[in-house]
Amino acid sequence: MQPWNYSNEILEIKNVPFYWRLKENSSEHHILPSNMDFRFALNKEFGYFEYRLSEYEKNMISSAYKENENIGFMKLDSGQIGTYGASSNNFFVNIAKKYRPKDILEIGCGSGLTIVELNKNGFFAEGIDPSEYSKKCSNEFRFPLIEGFFPIALGDKKYDMIFCNDVYEHVFNVFEFSKEVFNSLREDGIFCISTTNSTKSIKIGDISMLEHQHVNMFTDYSIDKILRAVGFNHVEITKGTYGNTLQVSARRSKLSNNFNEMTEIDTRLFFEKAVKNIEKFGTFYKKYENVGFYVPLRSFGYMATVNAHNNMIYDSNKSWHNKYIDGYSKPISNPIEISSNKPDAIFVGSLTFFDEIKETCKKFGITEVFSIEEL
Repeated sequence: MQPWNYSNEILEIKNVPFYWRLKENSSEHHILPSNMDFRFALNKEFGYFEYRLSEYEKNMISSAYKENENIGFMKLDSGQIGTYGASSNNFFVNIAKKYRPKDILEIGCGSGLTIVELNKNGFFAEGIDPSEYSKKCSNEFRFPLIEGFFPIALGDKKYDMIFCNDVYEHVFNVFEFSKEVFNSLREDGIFCISTTNSTKSIKIGDISMLEHQHVNMFTDYSIDKILRAVGFNHVEITKGTYGNTLQVSARRSKLSNNFNEMTEIDTRLFFEKAVKNIEKFGTFYKKYENVGFYVPLRSFGYMATVNAHNNMIYDSNKSWHNKYIDGYSKPISNPIEISSNKPDAIFVGSLTFFDEIKETCKKFGITEVFSIEEL
């Protein structure tokens, strides 16, 4: 049976590894599944793509958030504190310096390292998070934590500034979530977001953006539309200084709106392009006896369309090397291992870092290096 299908304006891919942690061995979790199907569709009202979740999948993802794990880059051992982490930290601190809020809340604060940074700069910030990991970090780094999910655990508290870092793409109903944030801000309060920028992937029909926890895939246009529909104004959207992120600020204010000049992508063409890309990828995969994959999280969606479950996977992040992801049999390899296991070709899941990765592969003797754009 073909492991993917497109019908009734929904693209479904079967048996995709469920990434929510990195682990030292291939052992399975005793409750959470190692693989789940992925199906997503266009939200026609706001122009973003959303994971169409079953109740079982919602429960499993929610359960993962309560574990003693943090999948984000704001973690001391993530290898990304000085890259993605620095970009987002600088953004949130600069917003706080601009608006001078009396109190700040981070939703889904994880390790709390951004809260620590804000407190160092003279602001009072606290976090809300349901995970055992966050509870442990709040004790270690001494930041105030509200234990539980937003908004239920928050009660009637109001803030001058609320922000979320690598969270907005994870919430199950982003419109209702944004409305709850709006209602939890005082007048003239500011909402700040750092989130994955899926604009290019949506434009070219690239399914590398698929990941179970990323239940929303945005363009700048769709985020702007959601926030204004909730009632926010003075929405400002820029790109992060590292990688491919959107950094957003929006005010709850009675002042007149600003307006952003942004190009709306014709999202209706996405699925037509995505199907062609999946078919091209299938042809590519059959052409070579031994295909390696670079940036596994961006490759798993494509790999699942051909039932690739035993290929070598590589990543530049040193802290990931020799770690396992649930649902996949091989550990994540250091790129230097390309020299010894010599794949015939390498598929690079990342569009953002493709040129850099291609040069790395060439240094290790691989000339057949492709992203979905090159196939």
